[in-house]
Amino acid sequence: MDKSADFYVEKYNKYLAKRTLNAICALIIFCRLLSYTASYFSPYAEGLLIKILSLITGKSTSLAIVLFSNISETAMWTYFTDMIYQFLFEFLPVLLFSKFVLKRNFEKNFPFEGKMMHPAITVYAFLTIMSHFAANAVIFVMDFLPSGAPYAPYSTPDPAAGLDFFVYFISVCVFTPFVEEYIYRGVIFGSLRRFGFGFAAFSSALIFMFSHVGFPTMAFAFVNGFFYALIIEKTGNIKTAVLLHALNNALNFAMVDILPMFFGTKTMNTVYFVDMIVLLVLAIPGAFILFFKKHKKPQEDVPETEGYAAAVKSKKNAGIFEILCLFMLLYGVLGVVRTLMLMGII
Repeated sequence: MDKSADFYVEKYNKYLAKRTLNAICALIIFCRLLSYTASYFSPYAEGLLIKILSLITGKSTSLAIVLFSNISETAMWTYFTDMIYQFLFEFLPVLLFSKFVLKRNFEKNFPFEGKMMHPAITVYAFLTIMSHFAANAVIFVMDFLPSGAPYAPYSTPDPAAGLDFFVYFISVCVFTPFVEEYIYRGVIFGSLRRFGFGFAAFSSALIFMFSHVGFPTMAFAFVNGFFYALIIEKTGNIKTAVLLHALNNALNFAMVDILPMFFGTKTMNTVYFVDMIVLLVLAIPGAFILFFKKHKKPQEDVPETEGYAAAVKSKKNAGIFEILCLFMLLYGVLGVVRTLMLMGII
């Protein structure tokens, strides 16, 4: 019995999806290895910077070494070099790979046209509460493991200069959201989207999760990455995802790095609990907007002659996200219970 043309098209689609995903995973691994290898050449880069510093300041090499040593020991220098590494060994390789291998230009990977999802605050609250719940669920389980030590959500950081905090804020709340949204949602999700939204969103969120360290942070990143992809699917542009990513990082920056400098652990646990309750209330309209409100977005023409079927509409995947939403809300109960335990209420 002859197999239909649809069978071969579907088979080729699966092959193409697998090949594209494998290429992207190989690229991400290559970027990590490139960054790791570059660390071995940091002494040579430091030597070059010392020579440049000596020429600029007109000081001797020995004085330039002392001056560079004082600069390199500051937190500001660490945050600044982190941005350079992220640009050279993450953003730039992915940009070149997308342009010359995937044949996707910057505008295609970073669609900025079109309206943002409104009201953004409710969507942001929904994303934040879901990701916090995921992290809390993991933390809650880790606390009861035989060999696991209780996880403290907050610790008072050492005082730092205002300029250090400013550079750290720029790095975490401005630079990183732009770079990560371009890589994980723009390039990875964007290039896999033609094989179906569920496949593209899950794959990009999974890769985004493994780019973070620590189980609670990884759970946080996976849920965030999944819903950022959903926002791009609903709006057709990346503006809202970048804004929400920046707002999310800014909230963590305030809760973890700023407020603990002025308040103790007990007060911070109370603040954290109130934060979850407020976000949970705001999440209700956010969930409605994200799942049920229709948004006009430009549809990319996908020719059938290219060897793959037309993109699957997001409505076919709606049930997956509704179930995931309810699942994460159940996780939220664990987060609230654990916070009440930390506060000594139960």
